[in-house]
Amino acid sequence: MGVCPILYTNRGSVVYNNIMGLINMLNEAPSENNEYKKKLSRLLYSTISYIKPYEEKGQLNIRYYDEREWRYSIGINNQDVFNDVYLSKEDFNDATKRDAANNKMIKYKLDFEPKDINYIIVPTDSEVLQIMEEVNTIKGKFPYDDVKLLTTRIISMERIKEDF
Repeated sequence: MGVCPILYTNRGSVVYNNIMGLINMLNEAPSENNEYKKKLSRLLYSTISYIKPYEEKGQLNIRYYDEREWRYSIGINNQDVFNDVYLSKEDFNDATKRDAANNKMIKYKLDFEPKDINYIIVPTDSEVLQIMEEVNTIKGKFPYDDVKLLTTRIISMERIKEDF
């Protein structure tokens, strides 16, 4: 369905420097190549939407890599799709324009069912029951047996470390 693991990178890494180089080249490209620049910027934006810093040092010291995030991002290589999803900062701050754009986004939503989920992994055993309760709230949207089976797929990292 187009879901992909995030590419974690550091400032100064080859990947980071290459992306920044492409952005600089795009900004420096002559304006007579406007259509080329638009296509390149859409490809670059689509690629960047799957990149995240490996970690953030400072007050919080967050290692994003530990999240093992997977992401769904709309491929915006098509100009019509780009027009549906792109908002300038000014348009984003306008609630009416933002709501209209959100309504257009419905056709790009990621559709999946409980049977598509293999595991729900939570940090500790104490969180398993809470997540089971959350999963049970979707019973009206999907067949009862599918939701019940999904609750059996909840496992904690504590259990994985002990058992495997």
